[in-house]
Amino acid sequence: MKHLVFALAFSLTIGSYQTAFGSDNAFSARSIRLGDNVVTLLRRHGFSTAERARILQLAPGLDSLMITPKMKYFVSGGSNAASLKIFDSQSDVAYVLWKKQGKSGADLVKPDFRVVQESIRGEIRGSLMGSLMARVPSNWIASRFMDAYLLEHDLERVHPGDRFELTLEKKYEGPHLIRYGEVLKVGLEIDGQMVRKEFMRFGNGGVFISAQDLLSDRPFYAPVNYLRIASLFQPDRRHPITRRVQPHLGIDFELPQGEAIYAPRKGTVVRMGRNHAAGNYVVLLHANGIETSYNHLRRLPSNLREGQLVQLGQKIAEVGCTGYCTKPHLHFTVKVRGRMVNPVKYLKMFPAHYEESLQERVARR
Repeated sequence: MKHLVFALAFSLTIGSYQTAFGSDNAFSARSIRLGDNVVTLLRRHGFSTAERARILQLAPGLDSLMITPKMKYFVSGGSNAASLKIFDSQSDVAYVLWKKQGKSGADLVKPDFRVVQESIRGEIRGSLMGSLMARVPSNWIASRFMDAYLLEHDLERVHPGDRFELTLEKKYEGPHLIRYGEVLKVGLEIDGQMVRKEFMRFGNGGVFISAQDLLSDRPFYAPVNYLRIASLFQPDRRHPITRRVQPHLGIDFELPQGEAIYAPRKGTVVRMGRNHAAGNYVVLLHANGIETSYNHLRRLPSNLREGQLVQLGQKIAEVGCTGYCTKPHLHFTVKVRGRMVNPVKYLKMFPAHYEESLQERVARR
């Protein structure tokens, strides 16, 4: 979503870039250093203060683009006419930042990556996260692996010596590894049994799933299309903004702003509004007496009102970042008999409208 905003913010095109500087073959690869950001890279390659300011004005937020050590960026030209191709570590886009004949600019481009699949196996030594990153130096890959198990399994039951396996995508520009893609298959030894799951894409996202997961009798479906779990139920969590120890009594699903939120079960809107911490919120009461709530919504939905009945799978809101929020996400809570409980124990791994297609795809494997 942010890249679409950037693309609209500046109208230069990859075509104009290629006319001025030629093809990608003219670029030479360089390594990102610890502490680098877009500004330091531009300064290193001779972009003046005015040229840097012009580029950052064309692409608001470019100075906070996520780049990491061991990534590559590409350089073409010299001191008078130069261009840098810098990749976002979290998405399949790159920015071409250039100067020529007293002008400077920025283009948003979509690289034609060469995608390679790689299978990796290992054994847990210390923590699961640390063991994964020892084999694949990527926080994204380790987090995606753990996402596959967080809703259905207790990872406290994983111990040193247990085995893990995964198949992942690696994305290359020529011979250079630029970033890791999706984790396609995972396996983890839990209580002596290897639990394997496969990533199945749907909509703008997907879910890690096995045939066993489809038999879950949990009362609620996932309220979003894509399960990127940013934060779990943590009674003693330190709040990321206030820095005070403050319970986190729900689960955070990290998604782009504007992504749909669905009713996880038939229910009635009992409260909706806005407050300082939750931002825009909606609360549903379900026939089983359980309440679910949805915080940090992009806006209060105009099609809902208190007392209204909503159906399973009905779109009720959109992901936003209102209230106490550092990036767009859905804060989802479950309340049973007046007490907040861990939502993980109540949720299936997928939204209701994908259940049938997931069953068909699992059956065909």
